[in-house]
Amino acid sequence: MKKDKTFGMYFGVWKTVVLAIVLVGVLALIALDIAMLAGATKLNSPAVAGVSLAAAVIVGVMACVVLFNSYYRLDDEQLVVMLGVFKDKVRYDNMRTLKQNADTGELFLITKDDMCLRLNVSPASREQLSEGLAKRVEGLAIETFVLPKRKK
Repeated sequence: MKKDKTFGMYFGVWKTVVLAIVLVGVLALIALDIAMLAGATKLNSPAVAGVSLAAAVIVGVMACVVLFNSYYRLDDEQLVVMLGVFKDKVRYDNMRTLKQNADTGELFLITKDDMCLRLNVSPASREQLSEGLAKRVEGLAIETFVLPKRKK
């Protein structure tokens, strides 16, 4: 299967900051655990520091994988959605509508079985992704919508 255009997943500023804070916390915890295991403090149970170290490494690796291995890829037959280590596929022949929020520009893909998938791509990539899907999906309806204003 030929691989085509890939679009990085865009988390936005706040989610990226949260992931960065998690990574900083993980690094601090790893440093503390290593110091404890090296004898910087008296430990009643080195196993606690060892388990803490292992857990911190797992959380850190998963946060990095989510941050750096999350994308959408347009293949020959399907849209591949990769979030860290989790992969989903949506076949082009199951896609019905691509909707774009007129206010925010966010894209939502609606399938024939009424599944809705929010496509988190950067504002600069939205048009390219829309065009790529339109070329691959025969009869894909592309619509713009406006959410009703909230009453105050």
